[in-house]
Amino acid sequence: MNPHVRRRTVAGALTAAGALVVGLVVAPSVLAAPNALSISPSLAVNTESAKTLAFTGRDATFQYGATAVFTGGNIPASFSVTTPADQAVTARRTSGSATVNFTDLSSANNDTDSGVGRDGPVDAGTYGVSVTGKSGNPVQEQAFPGGGNDTCQSCFLVTSAGPVAVSSLTPTSLRPNTTANVTVTGNNFERGSIIELLLPGTTTVDTTITTNLPPVNADATTQFQGITTRTMLQRQFKIAGAATGPRDVRVRNLDGNTATCAGCFNIAGPTLTSISRPGGTNEPGQTQTPTPITFNGSAVVNGTPALEFIAAPGGASRSSLTIIGTNVRDYTGTSITADFDLSNAAPGDNAYQPVVRGDDGFNACDVCRFTVTQAAARVPTITSMDSDTATAGIQKDIKQGETKDFFVTGTNFSKGAALSFTPAGLTVTSVDFVNPETLRTTVTAANPTPTGGRDAVVTLTDTKKSNTCTGCVNVAANASPSPSASTTRSATPTASMTASPSCPVNGLTVRVNTQTVNATGLASVTVSGAS
Repeated sequence: MNPHVRRRTVAGALTAAGALVVGLVVAPSVLAAPNALSISPSLAVNTESAKTLAFTGRDATFQYGATAVFTGGNIPASFSVTTPADQAVTARRTSGSATVNFTDLSSANNDTDSGVGRDGPVDAGTYGVSVTGKSGNPVQEQAFPGGGNDTCQSCFLVTSAGPVAVSSLTPTSLRPNTTANVTVTGNNFERGSIIELLLPGTTTVDTTITTNLPPVNADATTQFQGITTRTMLQRQFKIAGAATGPRDVRVRNLDGNTATCAGCFNIAGPTLTSISRPGGTNEPGQTQTPTPITFNGSAVVNGTPALEFIAAPGGASRSSLTIIGTNVRDYTGTSITADFDLSNAAPGDNAYQPVVRGDDGFNACDVCRFTVTQAAARVPTITSMDSDTATAGIQKDIKQGETKDFFVTGTNFSKGAALSFTPAGLTVTSVDFVNPETLRTTVTAANPTPTGGRDAVVTLTDTKKSNTCTGCVNVAANASPSPSASTTRSATPTASMTASPSCPVNGLTVRVNTQTVNATGLASVTVSGAS
């Protein structure tokens, strides 16, 4: 069996005013009337928790209950709904409605199966549907026979709420020949989301690493909850004889929605055991020598020490928050020292993992972390936002449906800062640190979204927030097409010209005596003297 196909049967109700809950099963093999089934609406977003669907068939009956099976044509997934009998049968029914939960089916459905992707939103993709009616008791059957099948192919679409995003893994490294649960955080994950580790510098999957086993508890029994949510995947990684070094992490949904986090996971060599100091302050303009740190372990490689940020907050990339050691020195085989510039570093408790990368291997410290502290007096403030095209009068405007860059001005910013707006309607896709007084951000305005001012707040990676910048940016309406240019003619009651030209027409001579221009601007010509 494909490990990404889930089996589940979920009880609910499917009647003219019933309710049901979505579950996952392998579709039964039935002989059904092809394309005799219709579903309205035929689309759902997997953030919808109460979507009402109307089923209409030709042969399938609904009076004694029915089962609707949704089978992915382009994805290895399926889900079904099972319904009890209608206790008030008064006529044969070939239609019924149901309220379906497409979001998270983790705990309310009395699951008894196991496997990858049991929880979390329904997989996005195109599904075919087969509905099978149930039979009633013999007395009921005499009046209203039950049963029957109807199907439709590629007739129901489930869409994801947005693109996949991968921000971090915990733990960030494992050694060869080890197995452990790994948690991936991000957004828009689904039941069947697949985690892949890529060989360094390639898009080739490292086949020495198994990444999609169900996670296990300490007693080695399979977990039944917490495997998948929209923002978290939990899988068991099994590392075989993989080469040490970094790996890009790719998460792929079954409909092809994909995201990659560069260097987010590492195959470690001998584990570092300690570092000489556990933290420092990110005071900008440090006058002292950049912070020296010594990395210790039983078999430290000769390479470049780094403090790697273990997440990617605020739209920043994980690599942009990593602090690379300089002036690398004092390598002994069991320790190595380097200098680290902490000015403007992203603050956070235990937010960094010490690593050493070298041609002869890779070391990581899972038991030691490094903390960067935002100086107590360094509270962020935000004063204004202006677009980078500083056209007078519209620096703060963003039109409905527009994506635009802005400079955020304030004080005491640090790397990894996030930007948020209220009320809703604006989406921040990136925030780049320029200097402690400036952030550059890319913002998209939904279309449609209410026009008007939006308040902005900057949040640092240690959750420290700025003041609220009231009306920091303004959502403007889309420019409507300009009306056609019109010319208003002044009314001239009578503007006459006397003329006596003549011209022959088919042997006749026509003389134009007068020409009058009326208030509409049309000319009236009096013709006389034809000869």
